[in-house]
Amino acid sequence: MANYGEAQRNVCLSEKIKIQLKNGLSEEELNGLAKKISNSLFRTFNGGKLWELQSIVNPKIGLINPDTIFKDYLFTNGKLNIYSKNNESFLETYLYETNSFNLDKIIPAVQKVIEDCGYKNQLLSVSFVREIQL
Repeated sequence: MANYGEAQRNVCLSEKIKIQLKNGLSEEELNGLAKKISNSLFRTFNGGKLWELQSIVNPKIGLINPDTIFKDYLFTNGKLNIYSKNNESFLETYLYETNSFNLDKIIPAVQKVIEDCGYKNQLLSVSFVREIQL
């Protein structure tokens, strides 16, 4: 019988995360919060630099090595998108995670960053978002 849990652990999952806040934070505060959240959503195996594409074929750290830097990571697709709508502020980004068992830890970790920054009372929700294209 196949071990689907192990298989899920070793794939790259892409999720969109959306953070909803009450209005009241300045643009500078939102940008600072977005940077702290983005930094908290970053993990690589052995300090690998995933954005250096030449690493893919490097025999010491690339895809052919069992200890590849591409086997355990979490990162966002860059700066979080910040916008306001209906008197609320939103921060959104896609994140990429190689361990499906870590997904349940991401939302509480983001909530903790927001609380640690002193914005607990501004927080309305943190959620993964599924978008359907018609």
